[in-house]
Amino acid sequence: MLVRFLPAVILAAALEGGSLLRNRVTGQPLRLSGTAITFKLSRTVHLAGGDSGVDPRDSAGNVHTAVAAAARAWAETNRLTINLELTDQTTIQPGDSIITFVDPSLFDQGICDRANFVACAVHWYLPDGRVVGVSIAFNPYKKHSASGLRGTHDIGLTALHEIGHAIGLDHSPILDSVMQAGLEVDIPGAEPFFPVRELSRDDIYTVASAYPELPVEVGRITGTVRRGGEPHPLAIVLAVDSSGRIVQGASTAQDGTYTLPVPPGEVTLAVIPVPDRASFAPWFWTSDGGKASGPETISVSAGQTRTGTDFGIGEGGALSVRTVGYVNVDTYLGYAAVTFARGQSVVFGVSRNNAEGPATMEISPLLGELEGAPATFPGAARIALQGLKIAAGAEPGPYPVLVKTGNLSVLIAGGLRVAVAANVEGVRDENGATDATFRPGQKFTIFGTDLAHRDGTGSPLLPGGPLPTQVAGISVRVADRFALIESVSSSSIVAVVPDGIQGEEADVVVHAGTTVQSKAVKIKLGQ
Repeated sequence: MLVRFLPAVILAAALEGGSLLRNRVTGQPLRLSGTAITFKLSRTVHLAGGDSGVDPRDSAGNVHTAVAAAARAWAETNRLTINLELTDQTTIQPGDSIITFVDPSLFDQGICDRANFVACAVHWYLPDGRVVGVSIAFNPYKKHSASGLRGTHDIGLTALHEIGHAIGLDHSPILDSVMQAGLEVDIPGAEPFFPVRELSRDDIYTVASAYPELPVEVGRITGTVRRGGEPHPLAIVLAVDSSGRIVQGASTAQDGTYTLPVPPGEVTLAVIPVPDRASFAPWFWTSDGGKASGPETISVSAGQTRTGTDFGIGEGGALSVRTVGYVNVDTYLGYAAVTFARGQSVVFGVSRNNAEGPATMEISPLLGELEGAPATFPGAARIALQGLKIAAGAEPGPYPVLVKTGNLSVLIAGGLRVAVAANVEGVRDENGATDATFRPGQKFTIFGTDLAHRDGTGSPLLPGGPLPTQVAGISVRVADRFALIESVSSSSIVAVVPDGIQGEEADVVVHAGTTVQSKAVKIKLGQ
């Protein structure tokens, strides 16, 4: 039997408490001077020679489109204004706001970790936290791709994460958040895929808390977490909605305080204690066995701040959960979080640092029903397994899972993600023919059921640029290339046959998540 733990990719500095970046001297949150920023976007994306940096098989247009899609996601969700202007400049200058792919200076000078950072955002700011310039450097010593090439880091997801840092967001403790500290972007030996490049509610409401002038309604809950009567700086406070899904999460600051920006309405708060800073990573949750006070249900209105929502944490042992994963034949694949299709029967699992007794799981009833008794992976008692039938009508998105071993428990925030089932029935050309021969650049339509959880339209994101390769979290692979997408809906996807495909036929596959894809449908190819 093979047990494989897949490494998470660290993208920025360690989480220090709260969800906003701060001036380390004054403690003031970092934020743009207004609600707009213009980045210069380097035209040059490829290094001259070498085996790292942006993959030479990716065009500059596709790279720029992936970055533009990330900028548009932040802008449209929160009504920020994020502009991109192409430039011949490739290096970062003090006070600049530039996105560059070939400047190694931050990594050579040790400002950013060359070995572990996929990209890095660096701010210039005033004592009151106002940002006067912020630049993003993709690590040229790593491999990057905008088109899902195997063995590379996804440019679109990385850009989404780093723009979040640029506008003032710190890392999030929520696994489904774009701002989580660890993002898994490669599955060894698997088919190419795109990670879902979409913001979570945690991302959206954290921005709203930093920019109250934006038209996103938000309330705030503040309080202190204590242990033994003393402020506890190593805890995560979660807000959960009535469906059991995570809305928002924040870590406590050094003085034990926390602030949770949440949408108006009712939420339930829960606390995850963390025993030490070294364990403070989203793929390695640890919970004390001591029972925390709560959970507590609170109602908040727009613009309201509810203060004094305090929690106490008891003493106890520790339960460490390292990964959430699933079984593929005889291999356990562990991730920070795992995605399944709604209506699917699966076996998911968690890997623990110890195996002191059997583990049981609890889930939201809106996610589905547990099937069968808990088990352990053959030859690896640390890995606890559980059958799950996901409800056919489960709303796509993140769900928590509660893991218990004896009197110890840990709530894994957003550890299970639901995606559409992506049932492909066939492919037709623009004339409606299903037995057509397709050529590069030709439009085609995929038809079926549950292909997307919402309608979406692709459009060039920069003047003269190509269409995006992901719309509403859906991407389409033709052979080993990803297609440009014109539109998606629950019953159809309109895409364009990519260039560079070899052979007389190719498989067409719809991807709805890291581990969720449709069955392949073959099309005939022509030149």
